[in-house]
Amino acid sequence: MTESLKKILETAKSKKISDQGICRLLGANRNKVDDWKKGKSSPTVAEVALLAHSFDVSADYLLGITPSPISLDALERAGLEARNPDSDWVQIPIYGKVAAGYGALALEEFDGYEILETSMVKNGDLSDYFFLRVKGDSMNPDIKEGDLVLVRKQQDIDYGGQVAVVITDDEEGTLKRVYKREKYVELRPINPSYEIKIILNGQFIQICGVVKKQVRNWV
Repeated sequence: MTESLKKILETAKSKKISDQGICRLLGANRNKVDDWKKGKSSPTVAEVALLAHSFDVSADYLLGITPSPISLDALERAGLEARNPDSDWVQIPIYGKVAAGYGALALEEFDGYEILETSMVKNGDLSDYFFLRVKGDSMNPDIKEGDLVLVRKQQDIDYGGQVAVVITDDEEGTLKRVYKREKYVELRPINPSYEIKIILNGQFIQICGVVKKQVRNWV
């Protein structure tokens, strides 16, 4: 059994994915994994890449190049400690835009990944989290343009004044402090140069998620 196949089977087992489940992920016939195990064929590079994406691990890990599901190069690029590759890290996707998409959340302008310790996203499924790259200066000086904010997808705030990603009038999502009043919702910027926006009951507003962490990459 090749190292790559061993990693694929071990990772699938850890994620409770059966051999038939692997075949479904690949869109292949149900005998493909069995053929791999019998040595009749081997996973192609394209198949490894597809499974890495589906398993949410790095392709280098499935190929046996690195001992960690996230590559050492990725750890180093993130400025994290790379001497312990077995630390519990996760990759969270970065987006530049949040929009309303036919009743669902539309995340656009994919911009790679940011790496976090798993403990930072322990509450909820990993798919509940994404990074948003901030545009504009309405939240200055606390949150500046270019900063990354970790957002947990949810449709309501936890408390008044929480910073959330909000869409109004079908526009692009924006960061604001949200206060829910009896007859309206108040969207308050931090920058005093911007006006407070009032959304009356019945007007369109969509809370996409709340900010859990801020990352500023100094240059």
